[in-house]
Amino acid sequence: MLCLVPCEVSYFGDSHCNVQAFQDVSSFHLSLQIKTSRRSGLLLLAAGKEDYLFLELQNGKIEARMNMGNDEVTLSSSQGVQLNNLLEHKVSLTLQDGKLTMTIDELFSTYVPVEDDEEQLNIDQGIWLGGTGDLDTPYLSNAIPPFRGCMTEVKFESHQFDILSAVYKDCHHTKESCSTEFEAGDGEAISFSTPDSFVSFPTWSGASGAPRALEFLMKTTIEDALLLFHPGRESDFVAVGVVKGFLKGMLDVGNGLEILENTQVQLDDDQWHRVKVEVSPDSFVINIDSQSSSLPLDSSQQLDLVGNLYLGGIQGRMKDVFRESGSLSQVEEEMTAESFIGCLGEIKVNQKDRSLQDALITKDIHVKCEGEDYDYSSYYDTDTTTTSPPVLIKYADIDTIDQHCYPTDDTPEIYRNVTQLLDVTKLLVHEGGEALIDINNLLPTFDLSAAGLRESQIIFTLQTDPLYGLVDMNTNTRRTQNLIKITDSDSRCDELVVTVSSEPSMEVGYLENGQQPGRSISEFTCRELKDGNIYFVHRGGSAGEITLEVSDGQSESHSTTFKFSVTQPHMTIVINTGLHLVQGTNTSMGVQNLAVIAHPRNGDVMYNITKPLIFGELQIMTSDGIYRQVTTFHQSDLDQNQLRYISTDSRNQEETLSEQIQFDVHLGKFSLWNKPS
Repeated sequence: MLCLVPCEVSYFGDSHCNVQAFQDVSSFHLSLQIKTSRRSGLLLLAAGKEDYLFLELQNGKIEARMNMGNDEVTLSSSQGVQLNNLLEHKVSLTLQDGKLTMTIDELFSTYVPVEDDEEQLNIDQGIWLGGTGDLDTPYLSNAIPPFRGCMTEVKFESHQFDILSAVYKDCHHTKESCSTEFEAGDGEAISFSTPDSFVSFPTWSGASGAPRALEFLMKTTIEDALLLFHPGRESDFVAVGVVKGFLKGMLDVGNGLEILENTQVQLDDDQWHRVKVEVSPDSFVINIDSQSSSLPLDSSQQLDLVGNLYLGGIQGRMKDVFRESGSLSQVEEEMTAESFIGCLGEIKVNQKDRSLQDALITKDIHVKCEGEDYDYSSYYDTDTTTTSPPVLIKYADIDTIDQHCYPTDDTPEIYRNVTQLLDVTKLLVHEGGEALIDINNLLPTFDLSAAGLRESQIIFTLQTDPLYGLVDMNTNTRRTQNLIKITDSDSRCDELVVTVSSEPSMEVGYLENGQQPGRSISEFTCRELKDGNIYFVHRGGSAGEITLEVSDGQSESHSTTFKFSVTQPHMTIVINTGLHLVQGTNTSMGVQNLAVIAHPRNGDVMYNITKPLIFGELQIMTSDGIYRQVTTFHQSDLDQNQLRYISTDSRNQEETLSEQIQFDVHLGKFSLWNKPS
């Protein structure tokens, strides 16, 4: 495909575009826009023989790596800003005045100094988008996988001239416009429509001794086709295909070819059929519509799979590789290597739903089954019949199947088939409740004992704090988020009064009621404390103590000393999604739309709107349940869902309007300035 660079392009995990642009630049401004659910992938490479500029998606963040002949310079996007959430994100990178600056969504900027010794970035191998194709340079040895998602508005400007503007790019396995497959959810059908169609997922791994299980619904009129193929180490492999309308399975666990046929159900009848494939240490089982066929296996041999799990076909350039290993040649003798044409749906790998958002590479596939609406309501599954409809619960998107490891010939033998260190199972917690994280939530994909490891030797490091709860590492004492807890079995909270009997000097700080800021208080009620209205205002010093007593009007408690220490405040905006609403309506605004991670966590984060709104206003719910307009609000207002935006513009608008809410964020003496929402 040939097109001018600004067009919107979909990249499918094995795609790339090469732009024959050659330039030596001493300063530049690079910008592009992406949309993806994948955590990692190459966005752009400006390639020289020795010089290079990489722009990569790494674990949900953007990283730039540049070498202009001296040492490599690296720069990462702001911590906490995740870019793999299927929203459109603008990325810009600027080299100017001895500084490399990265900005995300025109809001979040980071920079690193660059030695200004009049060196230039020599681009004499072209510019590569989404992948590196057949480019062969020494610095590609640590390149990350190709990009999967949408990219548009790519510009590479130097001295006010876009070096890509008049250049055509040569694209391979891409598609103009943003494909809907990147947003396909669990259970949605996939249509395979050409002889080259396929989907690949990460390694079909299983915990030591546990069976591998694969389940899907299928529909086809094709008599012969490949449904599943997974290569392995040496002679190991597993394959399942349709042969003369019936399902046939093949595998080799190291002691010769084993073949299993299921001739009980014919599949080429253009009807939906549920297929379950299970490989355990001692058996190979194929189940179709509850009609099962099985084959015993030598339990002393282990199926050693490496690489990707292919469904519906095999990547074209990999067929020769698999033929050389002998595995695909055996498949072609017994069945076929031709791609499946038809539909697959409700794919599950090891009992976990898998969708196109989990795929590594795809080719010539479409969401939904062509020619009909996708509906399994009439499908009867004897194993899963229920009397009530299922409840769909939507959880925060967690990418649990990214490839973590890329084994090489130098990798120890036991780790060579490991592309994923952990099999992650989501932890479900009721609101206000708690749950235990154990080895079943973070399960190693390899045999710990064979590697000489014990479970107690695995150490996890918490990289970021949770937004909606906490991870408690103390297994003996349950800690709460309340700094002060009052317990009185005989009195209601409204009847209890807290008195300050000893406090630091005013030079250190004082307590105040948020409803009457600036006034020092020496007592407050339990209700005021519970409502979050009591603050300590710090003025100087690094530590102090406050002694408190509680009274119900008749008796007083023993004194309790409340200690505090002072730390430097810091904030990072981690969520800023914006709002969508119909003209003349209103919508609530909460932590799902705007949130920060603050240190210390119990600090009072205040937002101050710096520019009047044009098409609406922000309102907050008061204690009497009435909304009033505000120009300042707190993170606690967002936490409690008390804020809303209301559209007040009554003019007849012919196009979609965008309101930029500009604000500063303050935590103590630390501020983030002028951040449009």
